[in-house]
Amino acid sequence: MSRLYDRIFWPERTLLAYEKAQLAEWRKRVERQRIKDGKPYTHTRIAHDDIVVGVNWQTKIDRKITQLNCSVSADIRSGYVFRCDVDFDPTIDPLEVIEDAYFGVARGSTLRKQYRNSNGTFTAPLLHFQRPTARFDEPALFSAAEKRLRHFVARTIKAFDAAGEELSPEADMATEAASARADEIEHLRDHWFNLVKHERDSRNAFDGVMTRDTYTKAASLACLKWMIPSGKLTLVGEKEGQMARVVPHIFREEILADRFEWTVIGFKKDAPIDRIREKQAEFSESLAEWRKMHPHLMPWEALQSWTSSKLSPAYRSDPDDQSKSSLVGPNLASAAFPRLWINSPIQTANEIDKTVGFPILSPRYRAAYRRLGIDDEIDDPELRAAITRRVIHATIQPTSTFMNAIRERVSIIQRAGGRSSRVGASYINGAAYNPRVLIALMNIWRVHYNFFDWRPYRTPLEADASPAKGSTTDATEDAADPEVNSEQLRRLAVPGTDKAILVPKRRASKVIRTTPAMRMGVHQPSRPKDTGREQDRANEEETSGGATQKKRDRRRDDRPRLPDLARILYQPWLFHGTPMWAKLQGR
Repeated sequence: MSRLYDRIFWPERTLLAYEKAQLAEWRKRVERQRIKDGKPYTHTRIAHDDIVVGVNWQTKIDRKITQLNCSVSADIRSGYVFRCDVDFDPTIDPLEVIEDAYFGVARGSTLRKQYRNSNGTFTAPLLHFQRPTARFDEPALFSAAEKRLRHFVARTIKAFDAAGEELSPEADMATEAASARADEIEHLRDHWFNLVKHERDSRNAFDGVMTRDTYTKAASLACLKWMIPSGKLTLVGEKEGQMARVVPHIFREEILADRFEWTVIGFKKDAPIDRIREKQAEFSESLAEWRKMHPHLMPWEALQSWTSSKLSPAYRSDPDDQSKSSLVGPNLASAAFPRLWINSPIQTANEIDKTVGFPILSPRYRAAYRRLGIDDEIDDPELRAAITRRVIHATIQPTSTFMNAIRERVSIIQRAGGRSSRVGASYINGAAYNPRVLIALMNIWRVHYNFFDWRPYRTPLEADASPAKGSTTDATEDAADPEVNSEQLRRLAVPGTDKAILVPKRRASKVIRTTPAMRMGVHQPSRPKDTGREQDRANEEETSGGATQKKRDRRRDDRPRLPDLARILYQPWLFHGTPMWAKLQGR
């Protein structure tokens, strides 16, 4: 396995280069199509959420798991996962960072800062956001640097003791210097910056250290902007206080240009499965009754009118004095954001009892929405219709689907401890020891999930929330009732004879399996062989009343061709976009 891990970074780089090339071509196609259709911009909706991964950095006796937070961003319509970034920087050496930041030439300026008050000037240690190591998890950073020096001293003494010799003058000077520097780092951590002591194993098989979640989210969202087509972006996430300090700064230019909106949702994650199914059944029955009461409305119009009629303000009420307060923390309850949160009546994708907030709205509705209190109703018809549309599209289902898939399919990424563990809190002996290997495996799996993972996928309310498009909507509505649509038939063999009869299909529509890259248009697969011939043969059998005709062989693989992994790894994608690429392609 160690030999495999040593070579795992080459397929990671190749697959990431392949994805980068495919996304570049896709953005060009989207821009050309936008110009052809005469649209002012391309609207992209992104779901953003976190996944916690346990890493075994300690010994088996300690049974300690270090949690790494991964920021996941996925396209809501297609489920394509653009990024999965871990809050770990594998490119740095903790000891070198500490040496350069606090023991170098600028030692005084990186330790203290001069301030002035009414009594004169004074100096004080730098706060965390003022220090040059602010983007790292500083307790872990200082501990890693100290442990590396202590580990060097222990290994040196152990080597000389095993040989039965005393320390050489060179080794003695090196160990004394390392011990002195380790004491200084420990003093700086404990008595100067007053950081919490962080226990870390001294095996030191890898470089790198964890970064702050705020920095990870900011870097992930900044990179996301370059991966999607230029245009309008709607970001949907959960109630995370860190996002309030990141999103307005990362998307400042888009906000000023009215090309960005931010939606925040919250729902009951610990709801039992029976409660989830009960709420989903109530939602389906209520929407079906509404559609029967308004038969003249198209599916999208019926869903929108039903949702609009059931919107209500969301707030927390004190049972003692009946006072009302906001549902969110102080970061999202800031005066910079609207106070009104909405109870969503839509119960899908296991997002039960969902509340929706809109910290950043389009300027067309921002002023009117900010004037509303936490318990006000939306009386303006235009504003209510706009909020209704945004409530319908508010979901993080694509990120949840990816998280469930990666936990099931990648064995070293399992949940260790916590409420979500299947068998309770446990220690995972097979968790990744080197986080760089874990990052490589997650990147490889993400590309595989986007381009090679063949599965059915439906966004929440896909059948009901899809905009009306003439015949397409009519066909979807007819296919939902097999008794009305007599063409939805299947053959059923008569026992004891070679005949078959036609009976209505139990399933309204055929399950279509695609990859996220196909659904988003990044990968445009070719049609399978003899597809037209098979379709013509099926049409001839139906027109001739082919109840006695030979049944089509279901074993035939009629799905479009997936990308050939061998050809992808063979081609030099690392040189894509360079003169070397054109030369190697024979151009």
